[in-house]
Amino acid sequence: MSMGLRLVLKEELNLVYLFLKLIIIKKLLKKIMSLKIFAGVAKGFSLATPRNLKIRPTTVQLRRKLFDSIQDMSDKTFIDLCCGTGAMGLEALSRGVKHLIMLDTHIKLADQNTKKLVDQYKLKTSHEVQKSDCIRWINSHLEYLTQEKPILFFDPPYEKKDLYKSFMELPLNEISSISIVEGCEQKTMRIAEFEKIFGPADKSFRQGTSYFLLYRFDVR
Repeated sequence: MSMGLRLVLKEELNLVYLFLKLIIIKKLLKKIMSLKIFAGVAKGFSLATPRNLKIRPTTVQLRRKLFDSIQDMSDKTFIDLCCGTGAMGLEALSRGVKHLIMLDTHIKLADQNTKKLVDQYKLKTSHEVQKSDCIRWINSHLEYLTQEKPILFFDPPYEKKDLYKSFMELPLNEISSISIVEGCEQKTMRIAEFEKIFGPADKSFRQGTSYFLLYRFDVR
């Protein structure tokens, strides 16, 4: 075999190797980015996820820890604020929450995932997906929230510290039974700093630099 032919074959093998490597990486990324409901009637349901990074789905580990700590939600309304893909709200729906409200300024993914899940599992639970600014929506529904005492889950973009401030300054003890905030120690603020400003949480959950702070008002 001539030297020239050997070089050609070597280059072709390198290209094949690179192609196979890209396929493996693509499959791994797809697995990492996959988002599923992990409990309840819709366990295993795969949600559509964003192709860009503007929406940041909550990690599975954090979702599991949070919902396992709340347990029974059959008599509760769950409101997913800044819902993104709808993963948190749909997890609550799968676990038998009484009523679900999901809010965001961009609701395409949440709406798509909700319709698909409800249709696939024939769920009858009342639910709604609304395009709305979360803080404005809360301020315009204070009477309803005071009567309903829902579970509020708040997960804005980590960098939007003004939104965190606006949410934490709401009368959460009057308008919710449980309020949960998701943040990041690198991009939002450290847990200790957050609690120093807004008060100590009843429970906290961490995964890497992300965290949940749970404020419970139904047992105080």
